[in-house]
Amino acid sequence: NLTNGNLGSSVDAYDAILRNGNVSNLNLAMSGGTESARYRISTSYLDQTGIIKGTGFKKLTASINSSMKLLKSKRIGFDFNLVGSQQSEKLAAISN
Repeated sequence: NLTNGNLGSSVDAYDAILRNGNVSNLNLAMSGGTESARYRISTSYLDQTGIIKGTGFKKLTASINSSMKLLKSKRIGFDFNLVGSQQSEKLAAISN
């Protein structure tokens, strides 16, 4: 409150804009197969809150891998990866 001569001395600027950051990282994978065919499926999720209030990052990843034996000495493989992410920034505008 500028009218009573306080000029913001009772406000902790760090507490007004900062917070504790947290990170959650979850992973799940399955694999299996036989001697002639193998597979692996995996997914992961990352949720990160930034130390500045209103900021964060989320990411989801999925992956499928497989390989098959075609001939006695040759294998063929297949890989598929999918990544999606979201970044949030709700920062105050800086002006002069």
